[in-house]
Amino acid sequence: MNKQNTSPKFHAVVTINVKTEFITRNLKVIFTTDGIFYPLLDYFIDNQFKSISWQNNATYIVGLFIDYIFVNKNSDLNNDRNKKIYFMPNFIKLLQNGSITNEGEDSLELFWFPKKISRVNSLIKVLYSFLDWYYKKSGNRDNIFVKDYNDLSMNEKILYLRHWNNRRQTSLLSHMK
Repeated sequence: MNKQNTSPKFHAVVTINVKTEFITRNLKVIFTTDGIFYPLLDYFIDNQFKSISWQNNATYIVGLFIDYIFVNKNSDLNNDRNKKIYFMPNFIKLLQNGSITNEGEDSLELFWFPKKISRVNSLIKVLYSFLDWYYKKSGNRDNIFVKDYNDLSMNEKILYLRHWNNRRQTSLLSHMK
């Protein structure tokens, strides 16, 4: 059986002191290989009066999403429509079932334990709130489709996935495969 690691795989979380126009507050910051993940920090500043537990949940689920994107970094999302369609459902399924098999193996090496459906639903709600906020705030969202997915930064990959999913859901032909 593999050693189970509950620490983040492809990101680090630190708390920093941020002064806004209204208050000074400790906020969580996610670091990736691209550096500080500024969209989440900006999201926290825009929602600076929300609770610490809300901030912890947002940091947790966005961090898991970043890790999931990293383990799927070689997916050909530009040319494989099915991989794009099932990217979020597979992420949600992995949250619910965990990444460790009954034999104790974890091919993704995420070492995620299963979560209750109610917990997954609340985390996904937080994630989609962040993704929707980020999607609305981003002015260059159409430019990311010109680049190859594997050449995108983490910020751009997250925006790409949300933008593509949003376009698919609002398409008149979304019911067709």
